[in-house]
Amino acid sequence: MFQQLSFVLLASTLLLSACGDLTTSNPSGSNTSGATAIASPTTGGSSTSSGSTSTNGFPASVKSIALEANKTFEVKGNLDQGETITDLTWASNSSVACFPATQNNNFKAKHSLFHTALPPRSIMKIKLIPDDTSGAAMSLYAYQIGTTNYSVVPKLSSAVTCEADHIKDRPVVGKVEDGTRSVELNATTNPYNAVIGVSGAEGASGGYTLQITLEQ
Repeated sequence: MFQQLSFVLLASTLLLSACGDLTTSNPSGSNTSGATAIASPTTGGSSTSSGSTSTNGFPASVKSIALEANKTFEVKGNLDQGETITDLTWASNSSVACFPATQNNNFKAKHSLFHTALPPRSIMKIKLIPDDTSGAAMSLYAYQIGTTNYSVVPKLSSAVTCEADHIKDRPVVGKVEDGTRSVELNATTNPYNAVIGVSGAEGASGGYTLQITLEQ
């Protein structure tokens, strides 16, 4: 009888120990995936990302960024790795209305493209910070399209919204020209695909950081 009782107590102890291991494993909830193109949040709500993947219907050259509400993500990029887009007529098309043809010179550099999701009732704030502001100025644009639409410039016939920021022809009162650019996208009742583009004046090159905040 004493030996049977000892065996039961030992088995119970082992069972409790095993349960304890299950409940305490991976307490941080960290993602160990090796996919470097998708930004993953870290403690403090910021992250860094680089690389290229193909998701949904976007081409692999359009890098994917995964965002979370009310967190700021940082994405590193290099304009030298972008693609040349000589046809800028899409931008001045009235169905896109991103920037007028008079500003085409600010988008003559290579274009680096990213895509992400814009949920309903959200505001996406995007900021471009060049690594070096001594060269040709960089430019930023972003557009939102339907969730089953994967149009990529220059083959963009229409957009719900397209916003752009570039160096101004003349100084703006109260604004210091520091090379940074900012745009915002808004969604009310419907979700959208959002595409972010980095370009610049002819000769613009080098690294940059995108800071993206999704407010809900």
